[in-house]
Amino acid sequence: MLRYIFFRYNKAREIRRLSKAVKENPSDLRKRIKLADKYHQQGKLDAAVAEYLVIADEYLAKDLRLHALALCKKASRLAPGCVHVHAKLALTYVKNGHTAEALVHYKTLIEIHKTNGEAARVDQVVEEMLLHTIETPEFIMDLSEVMTEGLTKFRGRSEAGQCSI
Repeated sequence: MLRYIFFRYNKAREIRRLSKAVKENPSDLRKRIKLADKYHQQGKLDAAVAEYLVIADEYLAKDLRLHALALCKKASRLAPGCVHVHAKLALTYVKNGHTAEALVHYKTLIEIHKTNGEAARVDQVVEEMLLHTIETPEFIMDLSEVMTEGLTKFRGRSEAGQCSI
């Protein structure tokens, strides 16, 4: 029992130490990744996902798109129904030139927003899709399929749409 308490105390202390280091130097991405990993190990998934997405933004700003994609995928595994994660994944896939994969995440975003009854958000996602993607015939067909699905298909509020970030 005492060993367990000591182990938990050390993990909490490590999070505090890394958090302080990140506050002092926010551009140190290695420390940020370690902090996000510690959050994940502690079961603080919202904090871990938020940190992974911030780091992904930094990687995208530095044009390290594959690193950003890896972190977005990691965040997606932790919070598969989070709209922020799907939005970041879609944008990252677009920046990597993978419009088919981006479309999958845009569709997921639309479904989550429809499920939550957020019609205005659906319009925003569609505008973003059209802004960021190349309009190929396959893309237009997939987009029209998504837009013609009725709102009645998506009733209620699902756990997949829940995200507290």
